[in-house]
Parts: sequence; C-alpha cells; structure tokens
Amino acid sequence: MAGFSEEELLLLNNYIYFDCSAKYRDFSEVLDAYSEQKDGERSFSSERFEREACAGMTSEDAKDVFERLDRATGPGGSMEGLKVERMLDEGGVRAMCVSKPTGEAAVIFRGTGGTYEAWLDNVQGEFIVDTQMQKIASDFVTYDCSAFTDLTVSGHSKGGNLSQFVTVACGQQIARCVSFDGQGFNREFLSEHKEEIEEAKPKITSVCANNDYVNILLNSIAGETVYIRNKDNTPVGAHSSYSLLKYGSFDEEGMAKRYKRNIQTQFIKSMKTVIDGIVGAIDLLPENGNEVISNLLGSVVATIFCCERETNTVDEWGEIRQAAQDVYQYTASLLGVYEDEDGEVSLCAEELYHNFDAVSASAERFSEIRGELAAHMDRVDTIREELSDNVISDIALSVTMDRTREKLYRNLNSLQNITEVLREIGTEYIRKEREIAVAI
Repeated sequence: MAGFSEEELLLLNNYIYFDCSAKYRDFSEVLDAYSEQKDGERSFSSERFEREACAGMTSEDAKDVFERLDRATGPGGSMEGLKVERMLDEGGVRAMCVSKPTGEAAVIFRGTGGTYEAWLDNVQGEFIVDTQMQKIASDFVTYDCSAFTDLTVSGHSKGGNLSQFVTVACGQQIARCVSFDGQGFNREFLSEHKEEIEEAKPKITSVCANNDYVNILLNSIAGETVYIRNKDNTPVGAHSSYSLLKYGSFDEEGMAKRYKRNIQTQFIKSMKTVIDGIVGAIDLLPENGNEVISNLLGSVVATIFCCERETNTVDEWGEIRQAAQDVYQYTASLLGVYEDEDGEVSLCAEELYHNFDAVSASAERFSEIRGELAAHMDRVDTIREELSDNVISDIALSVTMDRTREKLYRNLNSLQNITEVLREIGTEYIRKEREIAVAI
C-alpha cells in the first residue's frame, strides 16, 4: 500500500525500543547481526534476545518482532527497501526518520524508555505547556527532517505524545499522525495552542489497547480514537506496544479494526474519572502549586522507574529532597508558617487575624440582616391581622401574605444557622490561637 499502514507503524514502534535501532542505519545490517543464515534465509533464535528484550517484551516477543521486520522489509514485503534517513538519540528522546523507495517518509518516536529525564518529563507535562523533550522532538522534525514534507509521525506511549505534539508544532510538514497509547496534554497547552490543535486534530489517530491506562492521562487531542482488544491484562501487558501488535486485528491494508462502540474496560473508564479529578484538584492549587507538587511526584516517579542507572548522572535523592523542600516552603507560605533566625517555627498570625476579622464581620452583618427580616415579618403579621378583621378582604391577597410569611420565616431560620456557625468558627479560632501560643 502507499504510505505507511497502522500495522507497519506499530511494528516500527516496537523496533525502536531496541538499543540497536540507534546503532544501525540499515535494516539489512541489523537483521543480519541478530540472525543466522540458513539456506540463504535469516533464522532468529530467542536466546539471542535474552539480553536485548525491552519494553516489557520477552525474548520470544523480541524474536517475533525481528521476524516480522525481516518479512516486512525483505523482498516482496510491504516495506521492502525501507531506509533510515535520520536518527536522534539524545536528551531522553529517540527518533528515526525512515523512507520507502516510493518516497513516503515517517518519523517514529520511542516511548519513555528507562531514562530519568524521560520519566520526569512525563509528569512535568501536567503543568508545563511545552516540555523540554517535546521541544527536542519538534526541533528534530523541523531541522533534521526538513527535506521531507507530508510526513507521517508515530510513537508509542510517550512517543505517541511526542508525535501528537509535533503534529501541532510542525503542522506544515506533517500530513498524518498515529499515536499508540499516547497520553494527552494539560489545559494550558489546549488554551495556548488552540488554533494549531484545531488544524492538527483531523490528522491525529489514537490507537489504544482497550485496557491501557496511559492514553487516558490528561486531555486527548486526537480526531479519531481506535481501540484494540488486548488479551494481556497484566500491568505491563496492558500498556505494551507488543500487545497491540500481537493481539491487534488488522485488515488487508494494515489498518486496525474499527469498532462501532467504545470497548474500553469499565475499570479504565472509572480510572480516568479518578485521575481527572486528582489532576483537576492539583491544577486548582493557588500560585504555582501544581508545578511544585508535580515536581515532587515527577522526581519520585523518575527515581522508581529509571532503569538506566549506569548512564544516569542525576542525583536522584538530591532531586527528591529539593522537591520535598519546595513543597514544604510552598505549604508553609500558604499556612503562614515561617522560621525565625534561631530556626524556630512560628505562626505568622497577621493573615489569620485578617481572616478572623472577616468571619466576625460576616457574623455581625448576618445578625443585622436577620433583624431587618424580623421587622419585615412583624409588619407582615400586622397586615395579616388587619386582613383577617376585614370582612371584605381579598382571599387571594391573604394567601399571598401567608406564603410570604412562611418564606420569611425560613430565611430567618437559615440566617440564624449561618450566624451560629460563623460564631462557632470564631470561638474555635480563639481556642486554637491560645493552644498555638502556649506551644510556641
């Protein structure tokens, strides 16, 4: 077929997770390096991939990926003559630009991988409009791949997010985007890039496992979302690029099966609701609260999931300590807590006094309003008595007055309750203030 099918892009998304994808520029060379020749044909052994398996793949899975790649790029294959035009492997971003002899080109972005920077960047995407890795990805498309137009871009997981990002940032170069299990974007990104997103949206297809838990993060900008029934329900398998390849149903043109309804699992739908609520709550924090909290979460997540220890130069625990200190300072500032020159922690009461005065003033004002309503109610009672004494009184007016009196009575009770609560708050404040003064 012309261009790249979704099945071909998914195969390349699996391949780019292997470190060898960044070392070889020719598919024949890498396939020769990982196989043996038997009767003029390549033969792959799972033992060869015991140390090469990655991204949740077993050695058997890795063997299957290379066999599929061999068939696809070999004589008569749908990607016969596929060539690596450009390669990037820095700053946590791995990407390759490939082209077919017919001229179509595609850029494939790797998922998170195992770098500290990549995991941190994932969490920072919750509050930063354009993250560092997203900028690296767009620069690669803009400058390294400037010779190509009508590009297809694709990626799995974080790679899916990067492919969507460059479709927004480099829209003139890109004709199509296929994101596999890629997460979405924060609200600030949607607002700042509103016009570009509207142009990019029809180009973006999100292909996801129906039990995947990453594509539900943040806000999707895909014009079409396609779900694949994933038979692997393990935590790793639910978000595995290989699971999509293994269990995906593709037609003769290599396009994933389109279901008429959303086949996401109920658990994932519920999880999305919970995650959206948590992210929304963090976003509501005043000042730069979402950034401070996300930095702490990011440093913890990056430390847990970073698996490239030998090449990691980041002081992980130092980053966590600094992020935790920033959260403490942020929280202390909100609560009015400070440390004096002797290092003693004290309560900064000016703001609390201001708030207490406001509460007291509100209580007094509610009392005044209640008094005014009580006076109105007395006048209503007087008029009601006059109507009762008047034989020719209007019955309809009498009913109206009764209803007015009932409404005023309900309002008086509500105001009484509000006033009592406000005064209880004031009393509790004074008690707490005395406890703090004794403690200090």
